[in-house]
Amino acid sequence: MTTNISESYNCLMKRFMDWTDRPIDVLFVAFYRLAKTFVMEFIRGRYRKGNYTIRAHIAHLYNLRENFPDPAMLEKVEKEQEIFDRIRNVREERRKLLAEAQINQGDEKEYIEDHEFTTWERAQHVVANELIKLDVKTHTFIVIGSAENWLVTRCPKINCNCPPTTMCYHILAAYIAIGDFQPSEKKRPTNSTRYRKRAKTNADKRSGNKAPRKLDVDRLTVTSSTVSFKRKKLVGTNSMLEEILSIETTVTLTVDKMTLNEIYVAESFLDLSTGTTVAININPEIQFLDATLAISLERDEWQTWQLTANEINEIKCSTKLTTRHINSLLALIRKKYPQIGGLFNVHHATSTGTYPVPTEKLWMQIMHTGKCHWVLAVSGFPVCRNNDVAVYHSMGFERGSEEETVKGISSLLGRTNYNLITPSCQKQAGKSSCGVFAVAFAVKMWKSPIGYRALSHLFYLADLSGNAAWL
Repeated sequence: MTTNISESYNCLMKRFMDWTDRPIDVLFVAFYRLAKTFVMEFIRGRYRKGNYTIRAHIAHLYNLRENFPDPAMLEKVEKEQEIFDRIRNVREERRKLLAEAQINQGDEKEYIEDHEFTTWERAQHVVANELIKLDVKTHTFIVIGSAENWLVTRCPKINCNCPPTTMCYHILAAYIAIGDFQPSEKKRPTNSTRYRKRAKTNADKRSGNKAPRKLDVDRLTVTSSTVSFKRKKLVGTNSMLEEILSIETTVTLTVDKMTLNEIYVAESFLDLSTGTTVAININPEIQFLDATLAISLERDEWQTWQLTANEINEIKCSTKLTTRHINSLLALIRKKYPQIGGLFNVHHATSTGTYPVPTEKLWMQIMHTGKCHWVLAVSGFPVCRNNDVAVYHSMGFERGSEEETVKGISSLLGRTNYNLITPSCQKQAGKSSCGVFAVAFAVKMWKSPIGYRALSHLFYLADLSGNAAWL
């Protein structure tokens, strides 16, 4: 240690002379560890600990009894040489771990590539300092990071909610923690664009192939003026529509592809609400999920809704979703995931002022705030942590001005005293797309509750609307 600044830098650079064969990210990790060490030294100096002493005229500002710091800050600080030695010995430590586990595989990789060096160093540091724990209820590893916690799952597939797409140190730490030192090298998909490209069939990949498809014919446009009265039928459906169109401008409110049955077309249909006969035009490009009308007068909060032709056209032309649209979607979720509670029709709250209390631990509910806005409330999912409920609000939750939302959540919980959090999420750009955002939040939540992050629902938003310019 010297008081000359230039000599201090010179001494530091000499120590890094033997690091010339290492990639730049190793240098970054070393500087990160050094910066953390110096910060801890300064904090220890505030409370008259360690190698530094705070000046006497400001020593009274830091009282160890009244303002007790994080106990980890007062522990023994790692020295510079210890930091360098630990990073240099990453390969040797991995060889020891492999030897202790007695792994004997013919294609075992003993050598760590340069791009894996820092990943192994950080993973070993997490395990050595007990910064990883297992949540047995959700079967999830929780890695305690410097800024936030990261969730890692191994089954049914390897997943981490951090941004990197390659093998991150959170996943590697989960493998090391259970004694598996040969994790799979399989990479996760990079983004939703790759999903959509891979989902295309060979016939849809038109780049470099300008020839028409085999048996490709132009479909005649069917208008109301050319359709005879005999072809005007009503199609019964009890869902938000499995798929509305099969062309590129598809507007769909589902993610899982389900087998579509032949539609049942009745000669006429008597609307129970108005008592009049309703008819719509049949478009050969549209397929609907075959289902029958199932209305339960005893459980009106779970009543199944049917969409009319005008309501279907509203979905095609705009991102604005009405109460009937939302209720049809909720019917789809109830049928697909019966283990999730809540999912009551939104009209039930407006007619009685309250929702029933769900019996399931995991529940979600799309709610209307009373101000022309849709939000999603969830409870029991990992994103709630230790809180009672989490609200995903595409315009920002403002405490004190959400009386209807708070009232609805109170009825769902059965009490007025509860903890509420508002996780960060993507904000809507348009004025009328709040319903689509609430649907996207719900879709991502029931599909992957562990790996949910603020921007991970964008892929589902692209599915929900053919016009993705507003994302």
